[in-house]
Amino acid sequence: MFLDVFGYLLGSGFLILGICALYFMSYEMYEVFTKGEKTVSFKGTTYFALGSVFCGVVLIIMANVL
Repeated sequence: MFLDVFGYLLGSGFLILGICALYFMSYEMYEVFTKGEKTVSFKGTTYFALGSVFCGVVLIIMANVL
């Protein structure tokens, strides 16, 4: 029961963080192309992408071990 809930939380975290990473990446690329800014920080995109990868890796490990 606990692992089912934990899996659902990790799965939804994977989806939400992945969508946020794609959104921030596209917004920052939009700023570069339209405004011509040379210095754009991809820090927010990196954090969301790393969180999404972490959730995905934990889900894969849980599926293979349990």
